[in-house]
Amino acid sequence: MIETNTDIIHETIPLVALMIAMAMSLLVIPIVWRFAGFLGMIDEPDYRKVHSQAIPRVGGLGIIAGSLLAIFSLLNLSQTVIAFLLGAVVIIFFGIWDDIYQVKPKIKFAGQIIAISIIVFYGDIWISHLPFTEIDSVPAWIGIPFTYFAIIGMTNAVNTSDGLDGLAGGEALLSLLVIAFLAFIAGGMEACIIAASCIGGILGFLRYNTHPAQIFMGDAGSQFLGYSLGFLAILLTQDVYPSLSPTLTLLFLGLPVIDLFFVMIIRVKNGHSPFHADKSHIHHRLLEVGFDHYETVIVIYSIQALLVISAIFLRYQSDLLIIFLYISTAISIFALLAYAEKTGWRTDIQSRTTLFSTAHYVRENSIDIIRIALIIIEFTLPAYFIFASIFVESIPRDFGMISGVLFIVMFVEMFYYRQKNGFSLRGGVYIAGMFSVYLVSKSERITHAAYLDIVPFVLLAASIAIVVRYAMDKKFQTSPMDYLIVFGVFAVAVFGGRYLQIQEVGVLVVKSIIVLYGCELLLMRKDKRLNSLNITALITMVILTYRGLIG
Repeated sequence: MIETNTDIIHETIPLVALMIAMAMSLLVIPIVWRFAGFLGMIDEPDYRKVHSQAIPRVGGLGIIAGSLLAIFSLLNLSQTVIAFLLGAVVIIFFGIWDDIYQVKPKIKFAGQIIAISIIVFYGDIWISHLPFTEIDSVPAWIGIPFTYFAIIGMTNAVNTSDGLDGLAGGEALLSLLVIAFLAFIAGGMEACIIAASCIGGILGFLRYNTHPAQIFMGDAGSQFLGYSLGFLAILLTQDVYPSLSPTLTLLFLGLPVIDLFFVMIIRVKNGHSPFHADKSHIHHRLLEVGFDHYETVIVIYSIQALLVISAIFLRYQSDLLIIFLYISTAISIFALLAYAEKTGWRTDIQSRTTLFSTAHYVRENSIDIIRIALIIIEFTLPAYFIFASIFVESIPRDFGMISGVLFIVMFVEMFYYRQKNGFSLRGGVYIAGMFSVYLVSKSERITHAAYLDIVPFVLLAASIAIVVRYAMDKKFQTSPMDYLIVFGVFAVAVFGGRYLQIQEVGVLVVKSIIVLYGCELLLMRKDKRLNSLNITALITMVILTYRGLIG
């Protein structure tokens, strides 16, 4: 167990949490996917939904597994962490129950109330500082009901925003990035690591959920993310960073809360229950005015990014200014939508059709380029694994031990089981990749020869971009997730040097993403277990084991 408040390497722990959670999420989702039908966790299409075929809704289990594994691995079980985990267990139980049996809203509310009660009465985490007050701490009879209202609101806001591929996960990821950043600069490592763990779980899930989605997160995933966001927003503003304005939680949580608020008003105005399911959410309305699926998601991501980033720059501003900005943004968004609907305005379909036709033409005539790009990836990635394992100065002993165990597990699966690229093989490849990136980044010998470290990633990035953009099949394409990655890398680059003082973190994140994308792309195209990537990962584990334990 890592002592996050004293260890000199504590600044890298959130990144480690993210990588653990992402790898675990990527590994767990294909496994639970197979049992979705057996469990009854299938989302059937209906008039409110944009998908036209049944989709498994077990992706949330990957988010949860990745997040919880990272938290258990890297955090001591303090009263705060235990309260979060116990509440999460309750939320997950009721979420899975709903995914299987489609329970009534009042049953879901009961689960949320139980989870929040654990946070409040066991964890002693509740809203004691309210906006527009000069009181150091409001009475519990005021603050505790407000806490229930806030977390229930956020949990259901994320849950109801889960209407398009990649939407709820992407919005939550943007919020968590800012919460993790502010917790980090305030020294709140528990909050930062919990947020980073959830980010990693989402990143693993989004690879399967971006349009066209192969899997949904379900109520278990969306309620877990909403609950986590509500918990972290309160923990950050009330305990970790109390000098922040309490109204910043509105900017942290952003568009889902605005959407839920206006949707409930519209439903009541139309004579329906606030919980009546319909197509009045912002994503439905954007689709109606002519935006396609990708454009709708990216428009919403952009609004969410604007709101959450503004929380960083306005964190010491007055409550009145923040409330004004939030309300103004909300009114502007829905006023523009109402104007478009009333006037019959539509996006320019013709220009978009021309753009898609051009892209299709390029794709049809790019077979040779794609083949060259695939050859580069298939050669460069294994070569990088071997290069890293041989030429770095030293291998930590714990890396050697982990590699030894993984070698045995991978060897058994490769030669004694018939399953193609199962849990252990995929995990071994991902971990070999992350070990390689980390070891090379810490090697003075290699980083001094910059071309040895930079050239492979330039080649890989360019080749992966070509394949995912112009590949003839639909297995692996660019998506709104790539927008999120660009946003995350940009945020690290802008704020990393100024606040975090970890200059290599942004580069490490970029390299890890490139390697994981490359590994996934190759594994998706390999039909046999005895392929170059699996064999190279096995050899890498042998070398790391020898050098870490003996050499």
